[in-house]
Amino acid sequence: MPEPTDPADLFTRFLAEEAPVHPLPASEVRRRGDRLRRRHRALTAAAGAAAALLVATPLALATRGAETAGPDPAAPSPTATPAPGDVDWVTRVPADFPLGAGLRGLGEQPEVVPGFAPDPPVRGCQGGAYTAEAPVRALDAVQLDAPNAPGSEGGVQRGLLIYADDEAAREVLAAREAALADGCGSAAPLVSDLGEGSVVWVQRSGDAGEGELVQLVTVGNAVLATSTTFGGAGDAQVVEQTRELAQSTSALVVSSLCVFAADPCSQPPGAPDAAATTAGDRVPDGFPLTAGYPDDAAAGSGQPGLQELSRAVSPLTLTACGREVALPPGRTDLVRAGWSDRDDLRLRNLAVFARAEDARAYADDVLALHRDCPVDTGATGTAVETAVVASDLGEQAGVVVRSTTGADAAPPQVLHVVRVGRAVLVSLVTGPSVPAGSSPAEAAAQSDTAVREVAAAMEVFAG
Repeated sequence: MPEPTDPADLFTRFLAEEAPVHPLPASEVRRRGDRLRRRHRALTAAAGAAAALLVATPLALATRGAETAGPDPAAPSPTATPAPGDVDWVTRVPADFPLGAGLRGLGEQPEVVPGFAPDPPVRGCQGGAYTAEAPVRALDAVQLDAPNAPGSEGGVQRGLLIYADDEAAREVLAAREAALADGCGSAAPLVSDLGEGSVVWVQRSGDAGEGELVQLVTVGNAVLATSTTFGGAGDAQVVEQTRELAQSTSALVVSSLCVFAADPCSQPPGAPDAAATTAGDRVPDGFPLTAGYPDDAAAGSGQPGLQELSRAVSPLTLTACGREVALPPGRTDLVRAGWSDRDDLRLRNLAVFARAEDARAYADDVLALHRDCPVDTGATGTAVETAVVASDLGEQAGVVVRSTTGADAAPPQVLHVVRVGRAVLVSLVTGPSVPAGSSPAEAAAQSDTAVREVAAAMEVFAG
């Protein structure tokens, strides 16, 4: 289902200064890294041939850069192909790097502090842990704690580690992959395709008790480590929801890692040009995106409750059967609202596109993604059955209902897609508000009722 890109991100109250972003897709990040590595291999081969001919080879062609200054964002793009030693790896975490993106909304922004010593640690096998010194020494590291992050039991911790070059960063992932391949106690690897490389696993404590989901993502010479502590680690659907949550909540952070790439972006992906948008391209003030949601008083103590409409969000990525559909470019506005309690997560994501055909294509892609995946075993091996039910809302709509079977089956996850003109609504509900055992038709009918007022308000984007 949705790559959570949200149950957590969805249900966090982002700071007002965060702007809508257009993260680079994983394929683009990998393309940039692959291009630089191809250059490196070609130059290394050329240097070897020159040495064989007793032609002096500059030392810079045979060595990689160590601690060098980061690229000047204002400098013009180079016109010559850089040699391996010409890569100016960013060796310090920029002061404005958005490490806390997606974890805000609990009254204050999590504090970013120097070093990397998470507690509990990002566990390795046999009690070992990743630190700023192992398995490779980092040149710089920062971390933050969000102990009350929605969707977690024990909170979320993030660490960002910067290494001498991309080979050192990849060594961190390689060490984890090797450990998981050899068997790593209760650790179980999950499917992941983030950044230039990623490894995700769950470390369980007991048969169905506490678990720690760890996500390592590398881009260039940086490694982002995210640890989410949660309950119900023995339930495959809970594990999948937590994985989706971790991926969606960290989407903006992963996109911003492009500043550490060998062929870096000059700055993290930013907001669309405000001058290029008009009033008709934006969701109007007072739009009822939270219609039908409970109020804050209905949430448990310490839970976020109602999350009002906000533009400070990262795009939602939806996945099924190992495939994904990301929110495409070409949109003029993106807003989100949600409601969350400990076990009840609800999200509404509304995107406005410049052209109706782009909105139609996106809605088609989302529904086709799930229609082509009637049974999804994912990384957990537990079968999740998916049904796509027709909906009469808007100009184009469908309801995706994902459910497991059995006496202990969790409530279905419901994803409702509605398009009206240039706007597409994606509404996600997971938790007890959809009764366990509901048929796809029953769950879809409940969702139709819940989002009908929002769909009616979308008529401002018709035509």
